[in-house]
Amino acid sequence: MGQLQSDRAGRLARLLRRFRREDDGTALVETMIVLPIFVIFLTGILEFGALLFTKHQVETGLRDASRYLARCPTDPAFGCTTAIAVNIALNGSPAGGAPRVSGWSAADITITPATGLGTAVRVATDFDYSGSPIMGLIGLTTIQITAFHEDRFIGW
Repeated sequence: MGQLQSDRAGRLARLLRRFRREDDGTALVETMIVLPIFVIFLTGILEFGALLFTKHQVETGLRDASRYLARCPTDPAFGCTTAIAVNIALNGSPAGGAPRVSGWSAADITITPATGLGTAVRVATDFDYSGSPIMGLIGLTTIQITAFHEDRFIGW
């Protein structure tokens, strides 16, 4: 019985030495350790880029609407309205069209008109960015984008 245990211990020791020297499959194991971390990191970069692009689009719309209102004459015959400014902010066109940002609506935009020459026109928004479903996995359902743009009213 002692010889049998000695043979088993010897075979086990040889097997462990061979296992330690063997390097087949190490690249696969290393990849399986690094890949999830890399994917999470890459997804975060893409989501952050989408958030920055959305913020840029919102700020561009606010700037365009503010510039429109700052240059509108006060004479009602010209037909300058805040509704046109809202369309410019949301769609980039006075007549409307395809939205700049999905989910951004006229209810999210606040316009403070100028009170006279030299005073400021202010166009502001509080918009909830929902992003991709991946944000929900980390507990973020929405991120609030708050932005405004002011221009001095000069009329025409």
